[in-house]
Amino acid sequence: MSDIYETFGTTVKKYRKTKGYSTQKLSKKLGISVGLLNNIENAKSDIFKIKLLRDLANELNAPLIELIQNKSAAVNDMSFDFKQNQLKIDLATENIHNIDLLNNYITLIIETFLKNLSEYEYNTEAIEVIGNHLLYELDSLNKIKKLDHT
Repeated sequence: MSDIYETFGTTVKKYRKTKGYSTQKLSKKLGISVGLLNNIENAKSDIFKIKLLRDLANELNAPLIELIQNKSAAVNDMSFDFKQNQLKIDLATENIHNIDLLNNYITLIIETFLKNLSEYEYNTEAIEVIGNHLLYELDSLNKIKKLDHT
């Protein structure tokens, strides 16, 4: 499942716990199975009726926009400023408040990645090994985050 389903499920779970509802209690109030609610909260189901989305928002007193809002950022443009010898990244997002800090770190990560690759003369195997290691580390952080939400 994509991040939007994970974000949705995490948000539903957060509001459910804030209300002090068990999955059994909320599923009963919504007229759905506990399994479906668990699947929604754990991003294992994306198939349900819009009425359920409305009912979830109403029962949990959660703004509908917060339930469905995807807080990820997309890259609008990426370029290299040769005069300043600097990578420029333009992120498209309205949901991230500290966008400048995020831009700075993304730039540092990419510049460090490229610097390391240059030491290996951009060898294909080096690109794959270093790239896969970075992806593994970032994925590990997502897995840790999921553990914190259970």
